[in-house]
Amino acid sequence: MTKERALPLLMRGTAIAMGASLGLSHLFFPTRYFNLLGQTNWDPADPFHRFLAHVVGVLVLALCAGIWHAARDPRRYRLVIGQFFIASALILPVYLYHLIFTGAIGGMEWFVLVGVVALNYGFIRLYPGADYKG
Repeated sequence: MTKERALPLLMRGTAIAMGASLGLSHLFFPTRYFNLLGQTNWDPADPFHRFLAHVVGVLVLALCAGIWHAARDPRRYRLVIGQFFIASALILPVYLYHLIFTGAIGGMEWFVLVGVVALNYGFIRLYPGADYKG
């Protein structure tokens, strides 16, 4: 499979996987999501916790919609890929800080970090820039 075909497939797969696993779960099933990942600080009775989960869900779904749309022509919509890299670069230190220093998140949340790094690697490998003919 060529890079020209693989990148849009990776982008659409990313949009579906992130949208379902993070976006929709934060919107509709935040308690189940946090319990599955081993969160002990999640309080479903706290309206602020639910609000934050819903905000994260909406923001993730917005990013996923942009990634899905950009998959039609990754070269033309490279700004969306840049936004994905920026979001990824900003979320990594936040997760690491909370995982290592505060203990506020834990359990299977390490998989989020591994997934973000793997996706970034895939995007970089498939979108090298000048040699992409899109």
